[in-house]
Amino acid sequence: MELVYLANCVLPSRSANTIQITKMCQAFARQGHDVTLLVPAHPSREADVEDLYDFYDVDPCFEIYKLARPRLSSVGTFLVNYPSPTHPFGRAGSVGWRTRSSGD
Repeated sequence: MELVYLANCVLPSRSANTIQITKMCQAFARQGHDVTLLVPAHPSREADVEDLYDFYDVDPCFEIYKLARPRLSSVGTFLVNYPSPTHPFGRAGSVGWRTRSSGD
């Protein structure tokens, strides 16, 4: 199953929610799912971090994309070009998305 995890958080960060988000993405991917994490491209206080997977101590078994404009239209544009995610997922109720049927 293809999962798109939408999160309104700054990566990298030492806040608990970012740790939970990356660990959830890793757990989904380890279960055999194709996982993509979408986050806003905001400046981080942890500017010297080069490898997000190493920073969060997770396997690079899922993709991370930072959207330059974290607005609904940007997420929609990404998902239109994404190869039919079957399940978008997110922690924030304010996050919106569009999906297309995968035919499964």
